[in-house]
Amino acid sequence: LTSIGLLHKKTKPAHPSPVQRGVFVMEQFLCLAPNPPPEDVPPLEETEGSEPQTNRDRYVQHTINPSCYGCHKMMDGIGFSFENYDPMGRYRTTENGMPIDATGELMGADVAGPLDNALHLSQKLASSQTVHDCLSQHVFEYALGRREWSEEDYELLKFFKQGFWE
Repeated sequence: LTSIGLLHKKTKPAHPSPVQRGVFVMEQFLCLAPNPPPEDVPPLEETEGSEPQTNRDRYVQHTINPSCYGCHKMMDGIGFSFENYDPMGRYRTTENGMPIDATGELMGADVAGPLDNALHLSQKLASSQTVHDCLSQHVFEYALGRREWSEEDYELLKFFKQGFWE
């Protein structure tokens, strides 16, 4: 999760994106898809307010809108654990002279709870049955060559999950 290629791909050119990084973890490791944003919510670059001191401040300002908070709580909770990594994937401890807060929260998994940073997230995901099931599902979909499932496929997946991780 802390490889430069992944960190750089899941970001914005000028600043890291806890949303993109959080959504990646949700989709690829938890098999959860976030809802699309409401149409009346402006993109992050168009939000008004005082100049944020850190990237986290920028996203916290954006999610003050109650219609944003519900979904962003999960995405950003995961994505904030990557704040120690800049858009190029380089490790950092400060931003604009301010210390970086890389704490977050993992939701939607059997190992849900507070996160210290991206390495802590990796440790939690590695021990999660939710993640093992999700990765089994991805491998199974790849093997089938499709995402549409029949009743027979669900029975085969149960068998696959039992044998794959043992």
